[in-house]
Amino acid sequence: MRAQNGISRRHILALSAAAGSLAIGGGLREASGQAGKRIERLDPGLDKVIDTSQPIRELASGMGGPLGSVEGPVWWKEGGYLLFSDIHNNRRMKYTPGQGVTVFQEPTNRANGLTRDLQGRLVACEQETRRVTRQEQDGSITVIANSFQASASIGQMMSSSSPTAASISPTPMVTFFPNNGTCLLRAFIA
Repeated sequence: MRAQNGISRRHILALSAAAGSLAIGGGLREASGQAGKRIERLDPGLDKVIDTSQPIRELASGMGGPLGSVEGPVWWKEGGYLLFSDIHNNRRMKYTPGQGVTVFQEPTNRANGLTRDLQGRLVACEQETRRVTRQEQDGSITVIANSFQASASIGQMMSSSSPTAASISPTPMVTFFPNNGTCLLRAFIA
């Protein structure tokens, strides 16, 4: 299936998989060591989504570092580009096929995981501020979650952890995952 701009769904998913693989592997700056690596298929269902015979491609270099890797890829269908977080350098990057990588936003409060809500707005998990935010259509920022009231142990986890990934559901709720991986938190939003 081809999109109107000539980019197939498989191509988009391959780019997302490549960006995700690079993040897991230590960031884009280590991508050159992955040049010969291929996408490993663990489930045959992946063949319906992506061509696993395609090589992992380096999109850019000089990103990532000790304060965080490159993560959170999200495809912006309407604009035909991929957004991802360069956590270490505190910026959001934009990859446009045929044009390369540019800085999309700086600073980002060391945003990590990115997703879109049901209205198409960008949702980001910010490490520095330990909050989940949404970028409105006019560019303003709305805080979705910045605290969690529960038992002392969960409250302590929130004060020493930051959200790293988010998922949006059809109900007015965002689910996010702290970087310690020990609990799942949900925030109901308006």
